[in-house]
Parts: sequence; structure tokens; C-alpha cells
Amino acid sequence: MGASTKEVAGMQQTAGAVKVPRKTLGDTGMTVPILLMGCLQKFDPKYDRRLHRAFGLGVDYLDTAQGYSQGQSHKTLAPFLKQVGRKNIWVTSKVNLREDPSVEGYTSNLDTCLKDLETDYLDLFFMHAVQFETQLDPEYIKM
Repeated sequence: MGASTKEVAGMQQTAGAVKVPRKTLGDTGMTVPILLMGCLQKFDPKYDRRLHRAFGLGVDYLDTAQGYSQGQSHKTLAPFLKQVGRKNIWVTSKVNLREDPSVEGYTSNLDTCLKDLETDYLDLFFMHAVQFETQLDPEYIKM
């Protein structure tokens, strides 16, 4: 490391900016930040400042879900994503398959997530609360 770079809690810091380490996700070739900001919380006027502070410290991965914060998490994050630039931040969300375990329910939930986040893609979209014995539609394997 050069003179302008130091180690901060396992992360490299260069000229005031922290670089969060990334790991390869399985054999996908995608690299994922190892530190994220979970977005399950009550929103208040300071929330936007917290998002910007985390991003400024190098946290560029947000994890959210349609059901977080009484269904407002995605809509609250949308302006932040526009401010920092969607391509500069990793975003994951989840679908809760308890309500509608069909492929149509999954894709409908994904469409709603994209609309509410005002983006055209997610980096990862997780299946959450799956009852594999009874809910996993064989059509998921074809997706």
C-alpha cells in the first residue's frame, strides 16, 4: 500500500474514501460488496442522510424488500438511487412467496419492485419465505 492508503477495519482507505472489499458470487463472475446497508427500518428525516453517509463511507450495497417499512422501502430508496446513480450501487430485494408462490406472482412482485425503485434492474432478487416442499413451482427452474 502506498503512503496515501491505509487499512480501516479490513477495508482500504485512499484519500478519505473507503473501498469496501468484494467477493466473487459463486461461479457467476459477479463481484459482490461484503458490506451492505439493510433497509428494514422506520424512515425518518435523517434516513436520507444516513444513506448518503453510508455511501460516502464506501457502502455501495443496499438490501431491501417490498414488505419493508410498511411497503415504503422501495419508494423511499428511489430518489437516493437517482442521486448517486443507479450504476454506482448494488441493490437486492426479495419476494415473499407466502402470498402467491406462482411464477406469475414472482414476476409481478419483481415488476412492482422495479417500478417502486424507479429502476430497470436489480442486481439480485431473492425468493424469501419459500416452503420448498409445497411452493416451489417447477417453472422456476426454467427461468
